[in-house]
Amino acid sequence: MTGPVSGRQTRASAQFAKLSIFGLLVAAIALPATAAPKPAPPAAAATRTAEQTEVEAYIRTNSNRLMTVLSDRSVSSEVRSKAFNEAMESFTDVRAVGRFVLGRYTASTSPEAFERFSVAFRDYALAVYEVRFDKYRGERIAVTNSVVRKPGDVIVNSMVQGRANGEPDLPVAWRVLKRSNGWRVVDVEVFGIWLGIEQRAQFESLVQNANGSVEPLIERLSRRAVELKADAGLKTQKG
Repeated sequence: MTGPVSGRQTRASAQFAKLSIFGLLVAAIALPATAAPKPAPPAAAATRTAEQTEVEAYIRTNSNRLMTVLSDRSVSSEVRSKAFNEAMESFTDVRAVGRFVLGRYTASTSPEAFERFSVAFRDYALAVYEVRFDKYRGERIAVTNSVVRKPGDVIVNSMVQGRANGEPDLPVAWRVLKRSNGWRVVDVEVFGIWLGIEQRAQFESLVQNANGSVEPLIERLSRRAVELKADAGLKTQKG
């Protein structure tokens, strides 16, 4: 459906393009992270220390597993992408981030439409993760410290070093929540921006401009996922 493009639509499109370039580094958002991380009170020091050790090991192991997958040039790009996607989905909860970034439109979207949005968002998010991390293949992610917001809710700070590939070092903070099935990354801060919050604002604006329909957003996400991987010379994974 075509027609005059309003200034509001133009601004929303520009915001989406900017976000696509910057990218979601990694994250599945279940809870907003608008407040600055705060340490637990001294009385919880013993619990905090044990929890920090556990969650820092979780981030160190799983983030570097992603880097190992991307560094394996003995397999095809398609096989490598499939392995990366599987590792990424076990590390995060991409479906939860889909619910969060759709914001107030989650409730008004039909189950069928939301399912299609979830698939499109998953493909888009995984493509951005892979393209972004692939720039740092061969490097390691070093965990520097962590802060307990409250029991089961921890911010882990890390640094992705880019010396070998000429990329700038990339500071990344991971918000991790304790689920019934273990720890899961739920938001990521890159260059001082919590990406889940930023993504939600962009998506809500786009859906609002489409009179509450998620169809234009689904189309954009599907198209952008293919474009991102094609531009990076990566194979597109389906399903």
